[in-house]
Amino acid sequence: MSVLDLPESVSINDAAGFPLAAVGAVVATGIGSVSLFGNDLASAVSTDVGVSLAAVLYLISFAVAWITNDRSLDDYSTRGDDTDPERLLVLGGPALMLAHEFIPAVGDFVTSNTYVATFVALALIGAYALVAHY
Repeated sequence: MSVLDLPESVSINDAAGFPLAAVGAVVATGIGSVSLFGNDLASAVSTDVGVSLAAVLYLISFAVAWITNDRSLDDYSTRGDDTDPERLLVLGGPALMLAHEFIPAVGDFVTSNTYVATFVALALIGAYALVAHY
């Protein structure tokens, strides 16, 4: 197996999306900064919408992984109830990112403490990894 060979459960879309989702999560939570082509990913998409480019990058990566892997919430049921940790993480990832972007109190709470921001970034990356078959 060479470096370019991927396991059967990981598609090239998922492998390409993982760094994008990770960068989006790290920049959106404020623990890192990245600029591409002269644009800071922490900046807003437009003046009318306060959503950062990093959040859009994460949400698009998550949505592409969800769609291309033909996922459903039933894929994350191990005990047959709604309290499965994987299901909560997959549901909580996009919900947490949206809450972070649209509810100022949540955004301030996440970005005010480095430990909280790191935990949230790892949870967001973990949610993407579950959806992308890692």
